[in-house]
Amino acid sequence: RDKHELEVDFKRFWEEFRSSNSEKEKETALNLTVDAFCRLLKQHASVAQLVTQAFVTEIEKLKISSKTRSLDIPKVLQFFSEINKGGFCPGSNLLAVVEFLVSGPTDKQSLLDSGIFCCLIHILNALLSPDEANQRRKITDSEESMLAGKDSVADVGPARRLEVEGSVVHIMKALAIHPSAAQSLIEDDSLMLLFQMVASGSVTVFSRYKEGLVSLHTIQLHRHAMQVTCLTLLYKC
Repeated sequence: RDKHELEVDFKRFWEEFRSSNSEKEKETALNLTVDAFCRLLKQHASVAQLVTQAFVTEIEKLKISSKTRSLDIPKVLQFFSEINKGGFCPGSNLLAVVEFLVSGPTDKQSLLDSGIFCCLIHILNALLSPDEANQRRKITDSEESMLAGKDSVADVGPARRLEVEGSVVHIMKALAIHPSAAQSLIEDDSLMLLFQMVASGSVTVFSRYKEGLVSLHTIQLHRHAMQVTCLTLLYKC
């Protein structure tokens, strides 16, 4: 079978794996997905790009499902943490595979072509969006430490959130050092969004931290955004 047919099969089997409810259906779909994956490898297909495209597609679905057509962080974190009835965590698996791909000798250009860098910038921007609950009161590091060990029924626990944020930042920095990283951001508002995150951190967030209105963790995330911006511009030259 040709490359296009195998790619279609891979995407279809992945969607079946993701949407199946029974463990038996999950197992069957997973086996078919792995089989298609292996056949693609034998044909030297860009499997890495297929994986990142699947990642981007899932995040776009979350955006479309929102009334504001923007990313809702609780839903994003839930996607990266939720375990389905079959005992699988598709979102977590996708994030782990993408992180593995950017850490190896994979051609980063194919990953950038999938639009994943833009996607990750929107995720980071959503993670940095002001939390209304924290706007109403001052946050101290001691309070954060107390909250770190508690999981809400409705929300993903702080420990898992830190893991997701760490993976997102790691992937972004690995992609940012590619010479085409900046070029991959010009098709939408991603580059402007990245600059806005840095500007917000410089002008607003750091001053609010001194007043005790922003957590140290938020400051650290803004610093990561600055580092991603610097890497993107530095390696462009």
